[in-house]
Order: sequence, then structure tokens, then C-alpha cells
Amino acid sequence: MIERLCELYGECIALSSFPSQEIVYDFADLARMATDDAMESKLRESGFGYRAAYLHRAAKNLHEIGGELWLNELANETYDIAKQKLQQLPGVGPKV
Repeated sequence: MIERLCELYGECIALSSFPSQEIVYDFADLARMATDDAMESKLRESGFGYRAAYLHRAAKNLHEIGGELWLNELANETYDIAKQKLQQLPGVGPKV
């Protein structure tokens, strides 16, 4: 699933030639995911099932609260505080 998410929302960064030609993508771009109104349907078509709605809402929410900057700031928090903040994102719970 991660590979498909990167194909849909990442940038092509390399063309591997060993053992066969394969396109390599960087990780999915948060802004691209957050602003794509068709993201949920694209993910469902790609086999993400019920996760599609959670991923789209989490991307939008994360983008709105600061994106990568917000995530980097979690490194300064205690484990418990960081966990609590992450669990406020849609689809993130104690097991995820």
C-alpha cells in the first residue's frame, strides 16, 4: 500500500536498472494528498478499502495543523504526549 501511495502522490526520483527497470518514487507529498478532493476515491480504487477515508482526513488534518513542522516538533515531546497528539489524527489509535 505504501508503494501505491507513493506512486499516486510522490515524485519520481529514479529509474532503477537492476534487475529490471523500475520507477522509484519518494514518499507521498502531504500537500498534494491534502488538497486532492478525489484522494479517497483514488485510494479505494487502489485497494485501500476503509483506510482511504482515514488517510484522506488525516492528510487534510495534518496539513492544516502544520504538516512536517508539526511532526518534527513531536520529537521534542515526551513519548506519552507525542502519542496523545498523534492519536488525535483521524484513523490513528493505540494500535496504529
